[in-house]
Amino acid sequence: MSTNIDVLIVMPSPELPVSELRVSGNWRQIVESLRGASESHITYTTVERIPLKSLDTSLPDYDTINIKKGRTIFHSLIQLLSLTKTIKRRNKIDLVLSPDVYPEWVVISFLLSKAIKKPCVVIMQLLPSWLLDTQKASFLAFYKHFRQNRELLRALIDALAAWSFVLLLKKCNLIFHSEAYARTFLDIVGPNVKSYVNHHLCSIHVPEMRAHVKDIDAIFVGTHDERKGIFDLVRVWSEVCRRNPQARLVTCGYVRPEIEHELSLRIKEQALAENLQMLGQVDDTKKFEVLNSAKLFILLSKNESFSLVIGEAMARGLPVVAYDLPALREIWTCSAFFVRPIGDIEGIVNEVMTVLSLPNEERKALATVARERASNYSWQSMLQEEKEIYGIIAQKH
Repeated sequence: MSTNIDVLIVMPSPELPVSELRVSGNWRQIVESLRGASESHITYTTVERIPLKSLDTSLPDYDTINIKKGRTIFHSLIQLLSLTKTIKRRNKIDLVLSPDVYPEWVVISFLLSKAIKKPCVVIMQLLPSWLLDTQKASFLAFYKHFRQNRELLRALIDALAAWSFVLLLKKCNLIFHSEAYARTFLDIVGPNVKSYVNHHLCSIHVPEMRAHVKDIDAIFVGTHDERKGIFDLVRVWSEVCRRNPQARLVTCGYVRPEIEHELSLRIKEQALAENLQMLGQVDDTKKFEVLNSAKLFILLSKNESFSLVIGEAMARGLPVVAYDLPALREIWTCSAFFVRPIGDIEGIVNEVMTVLSLPNEERKALATVARERASNYSWQSMLQEEKEIYGIIAQKH
C-alpha cells in the first residue's frame, strides 16, 4: 500500500522496571515501529504517561498525548472523556492500537476506539498465564484457577475481570506473531475472532564483532523469573556440572525481586557458585560481547510468542537449546535449534551435552545454519506487513 495509515498507539505506562524495559522485546518492537514509521508511510500518535523518548533519545519526533494515572475509576473516566475530545481535534486516526496485551492498555484502546468510531487493534505479544493454565475461556474455569490461591471474594472478582477481558479481546482485531500462537488462543476462546498473523514481527540486528575465544559454555538472556524457566535452568546446569565440573553458564537480565532470594538459595544448594555467573541487567554492548563468547544459547521459557533473543543468539552463530513451544518451533526450526518438552530436565541436559561435545567443524556448520535462519527477519519487513494488516482492518471497518 502506498497510502498513509494514521495509528493511535495507546501505551499509558511501562509494565516493567525501566532497567528491564530497555531490552524488553515488546518495547524494542514499539521503538523500531516509531523509528521506521516515516519510511513505511505510517503516522503514529502515542498516548503515554512516561514518554518513550525519555528512554531512547534517538527516536524521531512524533505526536504524543500525555495521560495521567487516575486516582480512582471516576478520575480515569473523566480523563478518558477529555482524551477523546483531544484526539478528535487532531488529524484523522485510522485505527487505535494497543501494542501489547496489558489489560489497562487494551481497555483504554477499546474505549477510545468506540468513542472515535475506529477499529481497535491489539498486538498479542504474550497470552495471559491464567488463560494458558485454564485452557478454557469460561468464568467457572477462571474462578477455579484463581480460587487455588486466593480468598473467595478475590477469586470471584479476578475471574469476572478475566472473563470480561477475554470477551473484550474477542471484539478487537488481534495480531499474532505466529500461526501457532494464534491457534493456541483460538483453541481456547473459540474461532469467532478477527485474527491476523504478522510473520515478520521481529528483526535481528547484531553489531559486527571480531572472533572471540569461546570460554563460556552456555548463555541465557532474559528476565529471571518463573515464566522464563530460571529455576529449571538451575536444575539443568547442576546436572551439566555433575557430568562436566568445569561447565560455565552466564546469565544476563533483570532478576525479579520476588524470586531473587529463592534463586540465590537454589544456586547455593546446588554448589553452582563457580559455574553460574549472573551478570544482571547489561547494555547491548555487553550482551553481544557475552553472546560472542558463548558456545550455545539456552532458553527454558514456558510461554513465548516469538523470542527476539533467540534470533540475536542465532545471528551470532549460536545453536539454541529450548523447551518445545509451538510458536518457537514454527519460527526457529532448523538443525541449530534443539528442543525437548517442557519440564524434561534430563532431555535438555542431554541436548546441552551433545552440542558442547560437537567437533569444531560441526559447530561451524551449525553456526552457519543459525545465522541463515536469523537473517530471515527485518524491521522493515515487519512494518510493511503490519501496515498491510492495518489497511485491511481499516477498510473492513
